[in-house]
Amino acid sequence: MSKEAFDREKLTVGPLRWLPSAYRAITLPPFGIWIRDTVSEEDFCGVLKHELVHWDQWRRYGTFGYYWRYFTGWVVYGYYDHPMEIEAYERSGVR
Repeated sequence: MSKEAFDREKLTVGPLRWLPSAYRAITLPPFGIWIRDTVSEEDFCGVLKHELVHWDQWRRYGTFGYYWRYFTGWVVYGYYDHPMEIEAYERSGVR
């Protein structure tokens, strides 16, 4: 798969029972973006924008670089102080 713009067919909205309850969505490139069906219509666009920033990070860093940065950053900084999450919140305008 080429690293082009996000393909809408890779967006899944559903119950996501496998995702820890603290998370509203997850981006796992190149496979897709999953958003819980419990996200309100009011919040949906913001959540999608945040996840699309992660998709853009993957395009920038490549698959190995994306996952390496994300998981090592999570170990070092945790979720809220993670540089990739900070970028996603800032660029999406959502917190």
